[in-house]
Amino acid sequence: MIDFANLFWWLVVIFGYLLAIFLIVKTYVFAFSLFRDAPYVPYHTHSLKYAIDLLELNKNSKFIDIGSGDGVVVFDAANMTEGIARKYSGIEISKWLVFWSKFKTIFQKNRSKISFIQGDIFKYQNFGQYNRVFLYLTSNLASQIVLILLKELPKGSIIVSGDFDFNQEVHKKIKVEKIIKEEGRKQYRFFKIKV
Repeated sequence: MIDFANLFWWLVVIFGYLLAIFLIVKTYVFAFSLFRDAPYVPYHTHSLKYAIDLLELNKNSKFIDIGSGDGVVVFDAANMTEGIARKYSGIEISKWLVFWSKFKTIFQKNRSKISFIQGDIFKYQNFGQYNRVFLYLTSNLASQIVLILLKELPKGSIIVSGDFDFNQEVHKKIKVEKIIKEEGRKQYRFFKIKV
């Protein structure tokens, strides 16, 4: 006969260990990322609906979040647009964050259209397959990657940066539209480029 009282406590202990492991890994990933050019800072999802609107996702869109972190932007983009785009991808240098993103993909409604790539954004060779790009990177890093994207992305592509403007070199090469969205007292800044 099964002793449900003991089973309950075993499940509590197992859940506690899993939660502790998760918190330790998340803390490690955050702390380690502080020594890189782009530390892991989760994007504030309240403003994501504006970013998704600015990207103008449609049935021919192939979306990528550069520096995808824990995948929240990719998942929200897929859910907010009800999977209309052909592909939703994220690229991230941290193996732990890519592992976590891939694990969370299992629970997504549009999981067949979602993928994550572990790699260095400056060594990645396939940006040309995407036509919708979201960035939440520091101005310096975003500017460096945009100069690469301008050479690789197909005509008609859209790049949206959350919060961080591009440097003068980018502004000299292409028109950058500054967009401010307000929600109550909060203000969200976006910078949009149409290739």
